[in-house]
Amino acid sequence: MLHAQLPWTSNQNAIDSPEGRIAITLGWFGDNGRDWKANAEFIVVACNSHDALLEACKLANAMLAHLATTGNVLEIDDWVKTQNALAKAIELVETPIQEPKNV
Repeated sequence: MLHAQLPWTSNQNAIDSPEGRIAITLGWFGDNGRDWKANAEFIVVACNSHDALLEACKLANAMLAHLATTGNVLEIDDWVKTQNALAKAIELVETPIQEPKNV
């Protein structure tokens, strides 16, 4: 999947990549923009976390498939690698977005 370079950032209702502005979020009529910033931040977190979440899911899926088909657990290194990938993905999703610094 091709998309703008990560990481993305949000600035009010705008979503930017290192390559430039890629989107502006809009709210529904009558919301006076109260959700625009939250929507932009949610999109940024989801997109910036996507690769790590996918990798962690693939590792966990492989471990569970191995266990289900063989009845054997994998080596400790595989468990540690999977746990580290899951921890990284969770941290990416749970870390608050840092406001861009005006330079």
